[in-house]
Amino acid sequence: MIARAIWLATCRAGNAVACLMDALFPYSGSHMGRIDLPDDVVNLAEKQVAAGRAQSLEEVVRAGIEALELRDQQRYDAKLSELRAAIDEGDDSGTFEGDPFAEVRARHALPRTSP
Repeated sequence: MIARAIWLATCRAGNAVACLMDALFPYSGSHMGRIDLPDDVVNLAEKQVAAGRAQSLEEVVRAGIEALELRDQQRYDAKLSELRAAIDEGDDSGTFEGDPFAEVRARHALPRTSP
């Protein structure tokens, strides 16, 4: 039902090649006709199209993917910024005097291991 709704939307959008490929090779995965979505997601996408927020179900799915990519990029950028700040903080803290490994072992009550 769900894949059929997207397949119909693809065909209605005038993508005759995709419709023909789907008819000839139904499991090729060469286009969006094989996405399996829950009914509530399809209904939400159809409401977006009916409200004029998108031209097709494919456009709704594409917008969702783009939103996920943007979110992932923003998370990556935030982590990279935090790492750069930590590196800068370390660079600005000066040179450590003494044995850094002994300091860590003492701070975390770790035993000294033999080489």
